[in-house]
Amino acid sequence: MGVLRDHPELALFFCLAAGYLVGKLRVGPITLGGICGTLIVSLLIGTRHVSVDDDVKTVFFALFIFSLGYMAGPQFFANLNRSSLRFFALCLIELVCVLGIAYGLAKAFDLDVGTAAGILAGAATESAVVGTATEAIGKLSDLTSEQIT
Repeated sequence: MGVLRDHPELALFFCLAAGYLVGKLRVGPITLGGICGTLIVSLLIGTRHVSVDDDVKTVFFALFIFSLGYMAGPQFFANLNRSSLRFFALCLIELVCVLGIAYGLAKAFDLDVGTAAGILAGAATESAVVGTATEAIGKLSDLTSEQIT
């Protein structure tokens, strides 16, 4: 792990390569896929305190979101019709519930902003929440760098 800590670019490409291989593994009828495999390997490498520059994180997070949109975008627009209004209503109900629960937990347990944002990201299972919350928390002026990360 020392080599990966000293050379974060190696950690980055190791995560991509190993994640792609993990995504190809088949357990019964289930395969994770390259994106999920890379995410899992990256999380495991991140637990070993290997850090990458913030600009690199931002660029690769944007590429991750772009790739998801690129894959799902055509299907999304093809499915927009009158019968999809009930799914829109379901999404709206979920959004209100998730925001309400995260806000309620933050107030009830007097949680800091970072923890509340983490609860929201986990409850919504939305990677966009992680990026948005990180950006918003970073712009708060009354927090120290330890509280932000």
